[in-house]
Amino acid sequence: VDGTVYSSSPVSFLSAPFQAHQITAPAGIPLDEGRRIGFEEWSDGAARSRQFTTQFSDQTFQALFEREELRLRVTTNDPAGGIVPGAFTAEPGAKTPEGDDFWYAPGTSVSVLAVPRTGFSFRDWSMTSTPLANPLSVALGAPSEIRANFDVAYNLVPIPETLEIEATVPQEIRLQVTDGNHPVSWTIESGGLPEGLELDEGSGLITGAALEIGEFDFDVLARDDIGLEARTSVSLDVMRPELGVDVLVSAFVASQDLTTQPQRIYMDREGNADGRYDIGDVRAYLVANPGLPAAAPAAELSRTVIRMGEFAVPTGTGMPEND
Repeated sequence: VDGTVYSSSPVSFLSAPFQAHQITAPAGIPLDEGRRIGFEEWSDGAARSRQFTTQFSDQTFQALFEREELRLRVTTNDPAGGIVPGAFTAEPGAKTPEGDDFWYAPGTSVSVLAVPRTGFSFRDWSMTSTPLANPLSVALGAPSEIRANFDVAYNLVPIPETLEIEATVPQEIRLQVTDGNHPVSWTIESGGLPEGLELDEGSGLITGAALEIGEFDFDVLARDDIGLEARTSVSLDVMRPELGVDVLVSAFVASQDLTTQPQRIYMDREGNADGRYDIGDVRAYLVANPGLPAAAPAAELSRTVIRMGEFAVPTGTGMPEND
């Protein structure tokens, strides 16, 4: 009554006129392990959980228990350290379990459907002669138990051993997982990005323009909203930018400066590193790179997508999917 559990019957309580109460009868009266007499209805025909508003006189409600029921307990393995991997429904009656248990009359043929949660896949049943059937048919002649086994079904998707990008060129490198439970958080666990690039931990987007060349290795963790994790290692090979002589000297001899801010920072670091882009940087770069073309294509935004993990697409019905 109103959230208070009473272990004996009858139950009496005081109530003022027009006071509302929530009254719920037990689902059954235990007989022995796995057996009970199931709730049928209230004496006035109401459902097991009912709303009641006190009137001006005493009232009595009687819960009726009439049918013997047997328990079918359905449990799961634990493939992901405490994260619930799926849910169950049963026919007849389109029932959902009371905790781990379904209850049916003796002799009922029960069909149990295991529905994997996003990020998991159904593998098989234990404690049955037909482990691969889903739904599974169980002839309930005595209290019974079955277990559904699920697998964590995301796998790292192959990516190039090394992702080649060009220094000073604007980048959008998008790390992705599929069939996860959003939102997904992104973290670099080890290693690091070259200066000029940053990872947005909310979107998995690496943006910016690299200001240094070389090979940069880093490990990324993607954790989804229910705690599933996908990891991958990424290697960025940052190459020298393709700069033309026309761009290098435009800041000094042309009417329009064709260099970008990342290019100016990079050129200064490759040159005299005095904190500004000047003719000394141009001279040093030309000496170090004598084969530069007179002109080169302008640096344009480069977009790359890396899929990190594959989460299992749910089979069956009954669980919401997250895109």
